[in-house]
Amino acid sequence: MSPYRDADRERVTKGIAWIKDMVQGAALATQTEGLAIDYFGMHDTLPNSPLADRMQAHFKTVGLPKYTAEEQSFATKLQEAAGLELTGMTTQIEAIPDEPTRGGFSDVGDVSYITPAMGITAPTMPQGIALHTWMATASHGTSVGFKGAVTASKVLALTGIDLLTDPEFRKQVKADFDKRTDGFTYKSPIPDMIKEPAVLPDEMRSYGTRSQLKATILKSGGDDSFAPDPHGHSDEH
Repeated sequence: MSPYRDADRERVTKGIAWIKDMVQGAALATQTEGLAIDYFGMHDTLPNSPLADRMQAHFKTVGLPKYTAEEQSFATKLQEAAGLELTGMTTQIEAIPDEPTRGGFSDVGDVSYITPAMGITAPTMPQGIALHTWMATASHGTSVGFKGAVTASKVLALTGIDLLTDPEFRKQVKADFDKRTDGFTYKSPIPDMIKEPAVLPDEMRSYGTRSQLKATILKSGGDDSFAPDPHGHSDEH
């Protein structure tokens, strides 16, 4: 299994269709059989401008964490290991773009197409350090990471209070969500036959053995209903 990613759900779907065409082409060229199956999938995160603006305002109120000299020294050592400029932790809150977006893959993306959602990114590692590196891991588990998590939690809590107490704000959030989802009907990108993670060991499975799942997948290989949805609801792993 190998993941396929792109900027949004629509582009992922187009890429998946291309991959399946390549599988079929390779099978024809070698007189063999090929099967590409969507084991898993997620939607991108749908932004919400009123939520983003309110969270940004609260972020400015809460402010960035205050770092000790020891924490800044640790940050610059990580940057040195990564071959980056020794700037330490960020000292300013970045402005939100005209169209707020969030990268990465999370099931929050699917939630965001069902109900309004928005997130915040708070610093838990030095400037320039890439995610999924040992430098990021080393930073997240320290007081630097803890301070970033607390900062984000405060902003989320303040925004949550506004949603509970400000009817006009809720109307603005809902209106933005309705506009972005106009004409859209959510459908999970995970095929109906995949009831639980495909790689679970048999003793943890509730819907038959892995061999039975494989047999079901192979049987569905020629089913046209298992082809990528042209309107964009599929992911490839």
